Amino acid sequence: MVCPHRTERNLGSLLRRKAELHGDRVFAHYCDETKSYAGLYMESCRIARGLHELGVRKGDKVAILMSNALEYLPAWFGIVMLGAVEVPLNFNYKGRSLVHALQQCDAEVLIVETAYADMLASVQ
Repeated sequence: MVCPHRTERNLGSLLRRKAELHGDRVFAHYCDETKSYAGLYMESCRIARGLHELGVRKGDKVAILMSNALEYLPAWFGIVMLGAVEVPLNFNYKGRSLVHALQQCDAEVLIVETAYADMLASVQ
């Protein structure tokens, strides 16, 4: 698995080592879903590569508009692997509150859960 790590001493590297050691063991469990160490690592790498292709670099801010679910983990780890900064947005924000948060966070990219795409489109 090739993944864009900026150094060998970061959370991405830690996750990679844990994925190598624990593979299919459960990393996290939420409701009826689970994520294994290896699965989380592969998903996180895919997101990191995608963000890198979009031009995200160390120190850039990436906003996340997602609910509290397992899908949040690979987004967060993918951001961290690049050395970028995660900016979590409250998924209850709507209208002016959402616009204000987006304007103030100065994010280069926004990761949006499908459930919130229409809400985001309404404030464009």
